Amino acid sequence: MTETSKMIPIRVLAVLALAAAACSVEAGNQIPCVEDFSCPNDYPVCVSGKCTAGTSSANASVAVVGAEGHAATDFLSGTVRVIVSARASSGVQSVALAAGSTNFTASTPAATPPLYAFDVNTTTLTDGDRQLTATLTAGDATTATANGTLHVDNANPVITSFTVAGGTSTTITAGTTTVISASFTGTSATATISDGSGGSVGIATGGSLLVSPDVLTSYSLRVTSRSGVSVQSGTTGQPSNVSVAVVGPASFTGNASVSPSSIQQGQNGSFTFTAPTFGSGMTAVVKDAAGATKGSTTTSGGQITVTIPTTDSSTTELDYTVVISNAATVPDSVSIPLVVHVGVPPNIMTFGTSTTITSGSSATLQATFVGGNGVITPGNIPITSGGTVVVAPTALTTYTLTVTNPTTSVSVSTGSGGQPASVTITVVASPVITEFGSSTVHVTSGEAIPLSVKTTGVTGNASVTVACTQGSIAGFTIPLASGNGSSNPNPTAPTVTSTSTCTFTATVQNAASTSVFSRVVVTVEPQPSIMTNSFVFAVSGTSTAFFARGDAVTLNHTYDAHGGTATINGTAAGATSTTFNDIQFDTVYTLTVTNLAGATATATATATIAPGSWFLLSQNAAEARQGVTVTALDNGKVLIAGGATAAGTPLNTAVLCDANGSCTPPPGTLTMNFPRAFHTAVKIPSGAPNNGGKVLLAGGYTAANLTTPTVTAEFYDPATNTFSTTTDITTGTVTAARARHIAVLLDSSHVLIAGGTNGTTDLSTAINYDAGTAATPTVANVGSSMAQARSNFTGTLLGTGNVLIVGGVTGNDTAELFNPSGSGSFSNTGRVSTTSTVEDKRGHTAMLVGGVNAGWVFVSGGVTGSGNGTASATQFLFKPGTATFTATANLRAARSSHAAIGLSNFNILLCGGTDGTSTLASCERYDPDLGSQRPTASMLERRKNFGLAPLTSTVLEQLASGGTDASSTTTAETYNAN
Repeated sequence: MTETSKMIPIRVLAVLALAAAACSVEAGNQIPCVEDFSCPNDYPVCVSGKCTAGTSSANASVAVVGAEGHAATDFLSGTVRVIVSARASSGVQSVALAAGSTNFTASTPAATPPLYAFDVNTTTLTDGDRQLTATLTAGDATTATANGTLHVDNANPVITSFTVAGGTSTTITAGTTTVISASFTGTSATATISDGSGGSVGIATGGSLLVSPDVLTSYSLRVTSRSGVSVQSGTTGQPSNVSVAVVGPASFTGNASVSPSSIQQGQNGSFTFTAPTFGSGMTAVVKDAAGATKGSTTTSGGQITVTIPTTDSSTTELDYTVVISNAATVPDSVSIPLVVHVGVPPNIMTFGTSTTITSGSSATLQATFVGGNGVITPGNIPITSGGTVVVAPTALTTYTLTVTNPTTSVSVSTGSGGQPASVTITVVASPVITEFGSSTVHVTSGEAIPLSVKTTGVTGNASVTVACTQGSIAGFTIPLASGNGSSNPNPTAPTVTSTSTCTFTATVQNAASTSVFSRVVVTVEPQPSIMTNSFVFAVSGTSTAFFARGDAVTLNHTYDAHGGTATINGTAAGATSTTFNDIQFDTVYTLTVTNLAGATATATATATIAPGSWFLLSQNAAEARQGVTVTALDNGKVLIAGGATAAGTPLNTAVLCDANGSCTPPPGTLTMNFPRAFHTAVKIPSGAPNNGGKVLLAGGYTAANLTTPTVTAEFYDPATNTFSTTTDITTGTVTAARARHIAVLLDSSHVLIAGGTNGTTDLSTAINYDAGTAATPTVANVGSSMAQARSNFTGTLLGTGNVLIVGGVTGNDTAELFNPSGSGSFSNTGRVSTTSTVEDKRGHTAMLVGGVNAGWVFVSGGVTGSGNGTASATQFLFKPGTATFTATANLRAARSSHAAIGLSNFNILLCGGTDGTSTLASCERYDPDLGSQRPTASMLERRKNFGLAPLTSTVLEQLASGGTDASSTTTAETYNAN
């Protein structure tokens, strides 16, 4: 029983000690501990990691258990009872507790060993964590010590301020709030504010909170330190409690008033303000527009006297407010606005100026005034300040303005008492312009424009302004004498590029400054113009050109008559070109351009009749003969052989023509052995061993529709005037019949026959036909064929003995050279092109030229492109030395299937052909020395696929035959180059 009774207090104390060591008790005197050092020294750690009460294995042990009734983390103040546990196997001789040099006495009553109690006065210690040392002296004089820590805080919290609305009390309007603020000292101190009715709320130091009580309420503040020491407002040494009183909001019944409610500017004295009815505790004051209080404070229904302030001309009203407020610290108030109107004394500031008006017109009177109502006499016309009235007197009239104050009946009038003068209006007659004009309505740019004016009722001179649709004329003055005058100097019309309308406006005025004007319109025409180098012949683009007699002459021109006229040699000119038909003589054409004002501009162009003329040779046996051959014979005659009718049927007839106009024999009596068209005819030179002077006719179409060529050849013998068959134009390997081929005489005996068509396909093969070595011609193969199959092309014998092959291949502009050496061979040489022109010519002509460029080849016209092609006007010169083609002057008219022949002056005559639509009769001449193209006389008939040959009479002439339309009556005609 004794042991049990001893354990009870030990257990209880152990709990306190262990609590100080952050342990807690469990059953069997065990408490869980985190680590060994958490257990008191005399509580060893069991296997399970728990502290177990019992006898220490040490000879002597001591432990500071802690402050009785406090947790280990509590802050302490004042005197506390600290428990120490001590054991010794030799007995406990004494136990002492000290903090540094301060020893503490044992408590009364004492604790039951092994516990020992000490009274620790914490005020002897400084605030903070302080170490206690317990010392055990055992019976055998051995000692043991143990340490413990106390958290000391003896500082009392201090309320530094406790206010409501910044003071100890305040009054608020019901339903509003106010602010309670508090600040205090003490680390970790806490505070609450109570309202005395059981309500409380926490507050931090420096904090505040809003309150809105319904009735008078007192608030207290309690601050408690972390060691439990507290202070409260309203106690000794602390701020007093705070209180909040509550009053109702401001309100009133009835009205406020001021007397007088209107005054005049500058009036002295005072106003009496009467307040409305309102509740007790409220007051009323009067405030001006700036918010300043005027007069005294009054209670319900009271009166307040306010001195009338100084007013001036800028004051029109005085604004006041009666303010009723309750007794709250921040008063609630209601305002009643009151206005005192400030009147202005009558005064006239302005009333127009005297003026002169024109009879029948009006004047405007304008006035500014203050302090009353305005009336103008005569007429008793009311007017407002800043307003206007219109008057229309018929004679001299003086107008007076009177302003009357309706309240005081004080009035002022113009013309007296320092007021502005009355207004006098003088009436004069209207100005009139009886005449204004110019002696002309059209002038040319830069010419003078005379003007004159006549007036009545005018003062001063006439002012003239000018508005032109193009250009400008400065305004000027026409001096008036007895109302009349003329411009001096006359204005000058502006320089314009298109028609300009100038409107002259003359303005005059009378003494009333009433003005009238009159206008006259003068049209300024630009100088007529002809663009430089624009009056040119269409055919040449220059102002000089050659024409064939009978040609139509077209002149291009760019001019501007500006609405006038343009004529050429008395004939009206077209808009951009003019054509004169059938020129017969050299003619100078003069373009005259005249504008509407009569000014002129001129330009000239000279047309010269080009040399050359055509004459009818024979009408015998008029046949179309398309694809005919025309061959000059050694006897001076010309053989015209074969060709096709207009229907496409080849003919076997031939005609001989001489310079006397005789074409024999009669139709149909001279016949070839085979009909032929688009064949070749070559005269064998008279120096050949055999067949000299004869004409070799080869190939060509023989059947209708021009689709079946022949391989036959025949000779025409001028000596017997007969045709005879001869060797065919085939070899053992070259067997094709051909038409539209070439036959070029290489020397006195040999003829190159190449290309053409077999009726279906163009040919590239060639043969060497020996017509003069033996009586019977022989035929040999050429060493190679042409690089391209060709038909309707040209072959030209060069001075080197080679033959230039040009054209005949659609889409290919490459030319070839035939070298007759050995068995003969073909090779490519140059292209019929320039940097800007590439042409695959067909149906063209090629001529060897003479003169300064002798030996060159002149290639002219033809068609280019696919299908039937497009007629071309391009011309080229082939230079054998460089094997190049150079473009030269173009034809004046594009043509193909035409004929070309050289003239005695080295010019080349080019005639007829087709432009792709029509058969042509026109001719041109190319001068290879100058590289120029000129016109010449047209043939009597339109011709294509025909021939030209020289014909000698007293002069050398050129004979044209064949290629005419079906309706032609002309078999042959001759050209005289002079």
